[in-house]
Amino acid sequence: MNWLNTFFMMSPIPQSQLMMGHYDYQLVLLSIVVASAASFFALHFASVAKFISSPFLQKIALFSGAIIMSGGVWSMHFIGMLAFQMKGAMSYNIPLTILSLLPSLIASYVTLHFLIRKKSITLWQLILGGTIVGSGIGAMHYIGMAAMQMDAQLRYDPIWFTLSIIIAIGLAFIALSTRHYITTLWPSWNLKFVNVLSASIMGAAISGMHYAGMESARFIMQPSMHTMNTSDNNQQFLSLSIATITILLSILASNITSQLRYRQLFQEKSENELRLQTTLDTAIDGIISMDAKGIILAFNKAAEKIFGWSEQEIIGKRISLLLPKSNDLQNRKATFKTLINAANIIDGADNEVFALHRHGRIIPIRLAIGKVDIIGQKPIFVGFITDISTRKEMEEKIAKSEAQYRSLIKNIPGVSFRSLLLNSSPKCDTFHFKQLSTFL
Repeated sequence: MNWLNTFFMMSPIPQSQLMMGHYDYQLVLLSIVVASAASFFALHFASVAKFISSPFLQKIALFSGAIIMSGGVWSMHFIGMLAFQMKGAMSYNIPLTILSLLPSLIASYVTLHFLIRKKSITLWQLILGGTIVGSGIGAMHYIGMAAMQMDAQLRYDPIWFTLSIIIAIGLAFIALSTRHYITTLWPSWNLKFVNVLSASIMGAAISGMHYAGMESARFIMQPSMHTMNTSDNNQQFLSLSIATITILLSILASNITSQLRYRQLFQEKSENELRLQTTLDTAIDGIISMDAKGIILAFNKAAEKIFGWSEQEIIGKRISLLLPKSNDLQNRKATFKTLINAANIIDGADNEVFALHRHGRIIPIRLAIGKVDIIGQKPIFVGFITDISTRKEMEEKIAKSEAQYRSLIKNIPGVSFRSLLLNSSPKCDTFHFKQLSTFL
């Protein structure tokens, strides 16, 4: 149990042997702002990474968020140490200082990964997340304190030491729970506002743990030590430098992650457009979309075959270009309105109308028009067109054949009949001959 005596203050120490200090409250406030800002950017990274489908890009976003959060904890710690002004020179063990980043980095990455992977988070999972974050913050703080090199012995009050860990875990749990339950129960809330609220609580967890840990620290002078000179370091300049660098790096990393998200959205948009264009191009029916003024917006391959116009030639032209010129409606706008009124009485219903081919011939088509309402914009009309020329030709041929048949029947003299011979016996032949004689 000797290690407890080297870490905790197991017995009272005379006040004369303790090195006392005081806080610069402007730097204290700055440390809290840095911790909250870093927490906000980390939660923002989690929000963005949740919608990134690429596993590689998602890991980049998570790792960036973890670096920012652990860097924020580290910056807050050293700004808080600079805010505590105490006599005597102080330096830091560089390898141990760098090592102090590791627990916070691991805890931040695990927690952010946990936030984006879990669709439904239970209470025990939130407690586990808060414990991981709080433990990472606490480990970073006490490893950073161990890296301090000064002319005094460092011991900790066991009660305040325990309380500092409880504060870190408790407030981290509250921060994660706040974000989870608000986004679950009130999904319409602005996510940035939720992240700000959660980041403020997380910043309080980081800062509360640090200053409770500092309250537990006891700097013990050796009996042979005399009064020490005050350090002449420029704490405010160094603190502002650390804070500025941390926030700028957070903003830079946040922009990079946002660009990753926008890149994915652009890629998804391009893929969706490609799938839509492929569907339109392979459709058997002609598909034409037009705006409320009758300007053609889209013209697929099947429509090109039906009307003889290429997509490049027809896009931007009015729909009246595809209507027969023999119409009484000369005004293009009136023509378009007539088309809509005639063909769109029932949205999506089939209508058989006539259209105009590029080379001037009239085409019978089956037309269905659908209306697409877009919020904040004028509606778009989509026409689905089938060339029924072949069917019309067949109907005309059938009608012509029926007419010829009827005419033939009317013009045959006498009575047409058919004799059914039941058998070849003479009696039967006599019978049919007698029947035939009655008609003659």
